[in-house]
Amino acid sequence: FDIGGTGNFSLEGFIFVNSDHSLASYSRFLSFGTYYNTSKSFGIMINDAANSNHITVYAVSARILTSSIDFPKDQWNHIVLCRTGNDLGLFLNGLRIAHDGSFTTSLNSGNTYLQIGQTDDSTTDGFIGEVRDVRFINGSHVYDASSGFLTVPSESLTAVTNTKFLIND
Repeated sequence: FDIGGTGNFSLEGFIFVNSDHSLASYSRFLSFGTYYNTSKSFGIMINDAANSNHITVYAVSARILTSSIDFPKDQWNHIVLCRTGNDLGLFLNGLRIAHDGSFTTSLNSGNTYLQIGQTDDSTTDGFIGEVRDVRFINGSHVYDASSGFLTVPSESLTAVTNTKFLIND
């Protein structure tokens, strides 16, 4: 999987974590490449212990977006990370929770793989829960990162133009 520089993309999916289970300190929802400290690492943490347990996006060995909220448990949550031009937006259940309107960083995840719920360098960064309808679109996509909100899909996700990965329940 290769995000490929400064182009548009979207990563999204639905995730459920039961309140009976605590989240590991750096639980991942989606990630490309290795854990955190390489030029090809990229992902979404649903629990970032270094940032008050908030939802965080990391890339190129740094945190690039951090929300001001914790990940909600005991419900299905829709998460979207998308780039439209120089706008990078992180959305939770339709509301944009973190944004960078001048994001010019080139992202390179080439020659790596997409991981759901874990990273390859750690056995402690996963979570106990469920995921469904995970989709990666590389290129033009259905969302606008500059918007303050988006419409949460009410049906299972489908392959659209530029879909590179799709898994349903």
